[in-house]
Amino acid sequence: MFTRILSYHQVMPSYLDFVAVFGVHDHIREPRFSGFRDQTLLAQSTKLRVDCLGRSGRQFQLCWNVKSPSKWSEEGTLQPGPDKWSIRQGAFHHQFDVEHGTTLWIITKPGLDIKDRIQDVTGKSGNEEDRKFTTPQECFKSTFAIHLLIGHWATEKWRQYFQWLEDKIEDETFLLVYGARGPGKDGQIYSSSNLQKAQEIDEQTSEATMALQGNADVLTSLRDFYQALSQNDDFPLGRSCRSDVGAFLRQMESFVYDSKMQIARGKLLGKIVAARKAIILQHLASQATEKMEGLTVSMQRDSLTLRIIGTMTFLYLPGTFVSTLREFEIELNKYTRTAVCGRTFVLLERFQRWLRSDATRINHTHLSLQLYAAYKDRVEPGLPIPEHIFEPGAGCCLLIFCILQTIGCGRLIHAFVEENKKDSQLPLSPEEVASILGPYNGSHMASAFAEQQDRFCPAKFELQMLSNWSSKNPVVPIYSKTPINEGGTAHLWLIDVPEEFVGEGLRKESASSRFNANAGKEAAPDWRYEFALKTFTSDDHKVFDNEKKAFEILKGHKGMVKYLGWFKSVECKHATNDRSMVMTSSQEHRITCNILLEFADMDLSVYFQNRLPPALSKEFEEFWKALFAIADAVKDIHNFKDNRDKEFNG
Repeated sequence: MFTRILSYHQVMPSYLDFVAVFGVHDHIREPRFSGFRDQTLLAQSTKLRVDCLGRSGRQFQLCWNVKSPSKWSEEGTLQPGPDKWSIRQGAFHHQFDVEHGTTLWIITKPGLDIKDRIQDVTGKSGNEEDRKFTTPQECFKSTFAIHLLIGHWATEKWRQYFQWLEDKIEDETFLLVYGARGPGKDGQIYSSSNLQKAQEIDEQTSEATMALQGNADVLTSLRDFYQALSQNDDFPLGRSCRSDVGAFLRQMESFVYDSKMQIARGKLLGKIVAARKAIILQHLASQATEKMEGLTVSMQRDSLTLRIIGTMTFLYLPGTFVSTLREFEIELNKYTRTAVCGRTFVLLERFQRWLRSDATRINHTHLSLQLYAAYKDRVEPGLPIPEHIFEPGAGCCLLIFCILQTIGCGRLIHAFVEENKKDSQLPLSPEEVASILGPYNGSHMASAFAEQQDRFCPAKFELQMLSNWSSKNPVVPIYSKTPINEGGTAHLWLIDVPEEFVGEGLRKESASSRFNANAGKEAAPDWRYEFALKTFTSDDHKVFDNEKKAFEILKGHKGMVKYLGWFKSVECKHATNDRSMVMTSSQEHRITCNILLEFADMDLSVYFQNRLPPALSKEFEEFWKALFAIADAVKDIHNFKDNRDKEFNG
């Protein structure tokens, strides 16, 4: 039926967009949609003229929606509690034939209050001018009464709605601002539920402000449409109805002004709610400190020893923010490792997982506590940056914040965010850091940042990597390095690398090399990967290039250790496996060329010594197949061709 009505009256299709928001929804998001559409056909045309239906073909159509708050009881439902308000919207369609004066209104809205008001305006009790439909001029003037009625409905109850929100936040946080607080005073105890309620009020205020802004824009568009219509030369009623149009425009201006005043009130309320939320967070932190102090006092009553410990703890107990920063240092040291070169690196996945985990003290993550501790001296409520920029992804800035927090400058993370710096861009050049921190007199901070950032962006081992790390000189996260063999031109090492610094492709290719370094211990698993590393000094470039080329050609052959890639790096010329030896600028450095290989835990002679000989026919078959594979590999090594189909010589 609804489709037939719209088709018969040739209603513009845009109206369906406004009607589509009504219906059953899991979450009400109607206040977030606003719009205004118009269609004007005033030129003389015989194509659209249908005289038998009173249609001249010269008409204009409008459709729009506005929102207004109302109590639940006014919506025809049971009222679950005192002063329960919600924001409801109405969708309106209007078309007018400028020759015949034919008028059509279609209104979609929950409840019958608009219908009752229209009947009052156009009924016997209404103004006589609003009930005259003899001429097109009278019909056109009567439409303004309906427009003004809708404008009144869209602006009339926002004052009561904001008063309701103001009362809610006042009831929730009155004692927060004006209540007694301090030693010997019983103040209100706050929990995460108080913060949750304040957040709910904050969101309701934001939605109301958005709805009012939408109303103001729609009413402005409606005013502009009729102003342009009255000046259109093709509109035959423009001159005769000019004074009525002018009065209507002035009424619409007052509606827009009222909406803007309520928008300003909503923005002010939003700032008040944000400030109250910040105070709740501070009270939660203060309560946590008070609990710690109470625990200290109770320990003093137990024994003389505990009283002494409690007294010393009370005297030297740092403030909440100081203890939060100290906790950051402790956890960072917990997840910091020393590579064989003597430089340190951080287990980034584990440290970031701790930062994003919930703190046990209050219902906040450790990252949130670190941010508030970094901005403890900020006067304005809240943080200057959104916390979503620290979520995993391409735009994450968490490691940059950690570096700044390490050097005591976490409060400057917003400067890096404003310059669109991300973790994926690490390491940053000293010039970039100095440029960002320049306005903060940060020359010494820039050098400290450069010193600390290396351990937060160590190198990563990838399958078939072709990496020259000698220029940027990242930390190579090799946790241990054991000599296997030493030749005239190269050294062969057994190395192990933490799992998080091994790429996905290399993990799949070297699945058998994965091992738990904490196996048999009462500790969390420490997964690593074993590899063989063949190292050449910078003087052996030709030998390295030949061997690398040979491995790249032979990497598809079976029966030999897998070639996994190569890299160049900088290391101390006298580096050892002693991780206490730190590489310094005074030491002599050299560039090493390295080939990464699969680690074979035994050669053929060791295999024969440790394994029983085959006894069954199937064991014999498998043994000789494996042995022939080794023989084929030896043949391939001594007789293969390069990419130009020439016999390799190297």
